[in-house]
Amino acid sequence: MKIKHMLLALVLLGNLLVAVVVFTPSSAQAATSAQTATQEACGKSGAGFLGFPTWYKYLNPTFDPGDPTATPPRPEDCKISFDLQKDIGKVLLAVFEIILRVGGLVAVGFVIFGGFEYIISQGEPDRIKGARSTILNAVIGLAIAVSATAIVNLIAGTITG
Repeated sequence: MKIKHMLLALVLLGNLLVAVVVFTPSSAQAATSAQTATQEACGKSGAGFLGFPTWYKYLNPTFDPGDPTATPPRPEDCKISFDLQKDIGKVLLAVFEIILRVGGLVAVGFVIFGGFEYIISQGEPDRIKGARSTILNAVIGLAIAVSATAIVNLIAGTITG
């Protein structure tokens, strides 16, 4: 049992390190305020509905302002060119990332559910064992979802340059 806990702790620590490396922007990649405003107008800030990435996250939209005096830039001025053969992989990576994030949320929900089961078990050994296994399985699923999301971001960052 202790080996299982040590392995789980190592997996979680590894996921934390991968997330720090992947999600920490380097100073060379820091965007100017104009670029940031353009990215936000074009939905490239990484946040779509409820913080999920957009399906076109890894595509490179062009920004052509119809009204150059508009402040901030308007989303309708973004043009996304989509070539099926060239960009289908990028779109599939973004959709896969969305699915992984939903899986992570479901895993968090199962941790909460397992905790609730543990609280209402009233000391019955079978119910406590079931609640613990629910929590453990949910934490393992969460670790897998986090590491898979980090890997998808790494691969997509490599592909999109």
